[in-house]
Amino acid sequence: MTSVRLRAGVPLARLEEGIVQVGSGATHSVLITNATDKDIECLELLRHGIHAHEVDSSLLEALKDAGLLEESAKIWQQYLCVRIVGLGRIGTLIARTLADDGVPYIDVRDGRPVDAAVEGIYGEEEKGMRRDVALRQWLTDRGVHWSRGRMPHVAITVDEGVQDWGTASNLLYQDIPHLPIVTEDREVSIGPLSIPGATPCFQCVERSRLEAVPGWKYLREAIAQEPPAEPTWGLAHTSAGIAANIIFTLLTCGSKPEQWPATQSWLVGTAGMHLLEWTVHPECGCSTSAV
Repeated sequence: MTSVRLRAGVPLARLEEGIVQVGSGATHSVLITNATDKDIECLELLRHGIHAHEVDSSLLEALKDAGLLEESAKIWQQYLCVRIVGLGRIGTLIARTLADDGVPYIDVRDGRPVDAAVEGIYGEEEKGMRRDVALRQWLTDRGVHWSRGRMPHVAITVDEGVQDWGTASNLLYQDIPHLPIVTEDREVSIGPLSIPGATPCFQCVERSRLEAVPGWKYLREAIAQEPPAEPTWGLAHTSAGIAANIIFTLLTCGSKPEQWPATQSWLVGTAGMHLLEWTVHPECGCSTSAV
């Protein structure tokens, strides 16, 4: 039988008689009203693990949806494959973060050489090597598989200046959820996470920008001709952490679209962090219904 338990560190708080809150996060907690002594006893047992059939089905579903169970939080560790395209400072840091957090398959792709742009994250002996070859060795040494033949469950693309439409189109065509990251002048744009057929795609974003920013078409061409330098290490670490957290949120929120972190993008830079909202563009046709 399936055994379930609460993730380590998840608090149980009795707010008042018959009301219990599981978890402390604003979006990842469950409030139980009219809780009986049996419910509270069950929650206490969940700290150590019990059979799933011993837990009320509605409570079990609520805890799963909130990502509070060890089972739902760790299931991705058994089979997950993440592809990362673009191994500058941010892409390399994301790969290392995912590896440290137990992702078993990471497919990294970038044929550029290890040079001064990524100095400090690769070793002296790796200078001149292809970035993906050097990083695969690092991943292999930590027990992470990097087989290119495995279809990824989610992909991350890191581009300089503007998003590579060719890569985005291929991922969209292959029905692979993907998170675009674009390094800009003193800022990094993260998202929106694109889930094919369900949420805004890169074409939705481009159409919206064309309507909102006069001359965006020409500005994009100018940026593509002269992409920005690598972000500072502080900005790279911050951006990599946000991206990794988006991926983990996607993997633990289940199959409910309303819980996907897929309609927002983050603009992180010297002026702080700004959150942008996106919707499926009515003229795009990538989805049958708007998010």
